[in-house]
Amino acid sequence: MEFAHEDVPVGDRSVLVVRIAGVLPAGSAARAESQLGLRYLGEHATADHSGIVLDLTALEYEWGDTIAVWVVNSPHRLRTKLVATGRTAAAVRALIESAGLERIAPRLLHSRVEAALAALA
Repeated sequence: MEFAHEDVPVGDRSVLVVRIAGVLPAGSAARAESQLGLRYLGEHATADHSGIVLDLTALEYEWGDTIAVWVVNSPHRLRTKLVATGRTAAAVRALIESAGLERIAPRLLHSRVEAALAALA
């Protein structure tokens, strides 16, 4: 997996946009990737950010808790939005629903980075 990021100005603060590419192994096979993502977010997110957008559009994800781990353990308790399309979006939606949080799916999961940024504005 590969991670890249940029700070995107939104209002008087910035949002950390992290693009994650590659294949995320299913289930517990993704333990190393889960830790790698947490370390990456911890190294790049600051309390000065107004939120985090995880762009998963280049990520192949089928199932597992890794994405939830990244959201729940967001550094500095920053609000986090997800961007995904296709099969990955369907899998993320299933993850959200399996946690009984289907009501927040429209606020958490977006199909474009711009929509996620607007939701954090």
